[in-house]
Amino acid sequence: MDKAKVEKLIKNSLQKLQQIGWENKNCNKNQESRLIFPKYRDRNNKDGKKQEDNKRISEQEARFLFVIELENAKDTHSFYYSVETPTEFGYRFSENGKKINPKKDTGGQSGKIDICIYDTDCNRKHLVEFKAHNSDIHDFSKDFIKLKYEPKKNELEYEPNYFVHILKSYDGGTISSLEKKYSEAFKIAVDKDNNANITVDKDNNAKKANEVRVFLCILELKEKYKGKETIIYFDEKDYIEKLGKLL
Repeated sequence: MDKAKVEKLIKNSLQKLQQIGWENKNCNKNQESRLIFPKYRDRNNKDGKKQEDNKRISEQEARFLFVIELENAKDTHSFYYSVETPTEFGYRFSENGKKINPKKDTGGQSGKIDICIYDTDCNRKHLVEFKAHNSDIHDFSKDFIKLKYEPKKNELEYEPNYFVHILKSYDGGTISSLEKKYSEAFKIAVDKDNNANITVDKDNNAKKANEVRVFLCILELKEKYKGKETIIYFDEKDYIEKLGKLL
């Protein structure tokens, strides 16, 4: 499966994610999938009034819908995939109980990749990570370092990996925050010697870092942003431009 097909399937799955209903609230009889968002238990706001919006949004819904797209792809056996795929490298995300800038570490723990897509010879080709909400920079960087560093066979090393990001909604503050977090995430996942384009394989041979492409999906647009794109696509070269167009 080539990258154009992977990107089409990601976009298809996100479009279906935007259609799905909500437990006890808004079942969409026209949605293609049977999947819906569950809800949290009833809670009160700080003013004592019942919280109306208790929809539970996570990356799991997006991941399941993408797997359905993979299973329904017509070019059967032109690719394979796995879920919760162990990383080839070890990583360290904390020391002495405190978060640190994520880094490769031979003594670190193996991480997991949400979904790995393989070629017909079962070699890793595209890695896909899913993230929901405006998480902190540490959570972004943990995914980005795996996406940029994980080794592939030589002929596949230029195939991009993907970060699929789900937001319920946004405002100007959200976009400003995302610009900073993506800037740090793209920069933090680099070689320890600060050479952004060089990583190494398991045999310590220098290789170019994997390209990371981002799909950002907005589930609900606030009134002032009606008409803006709800699924955008960017990389480290144009993320500021693409995020800015949402305002």
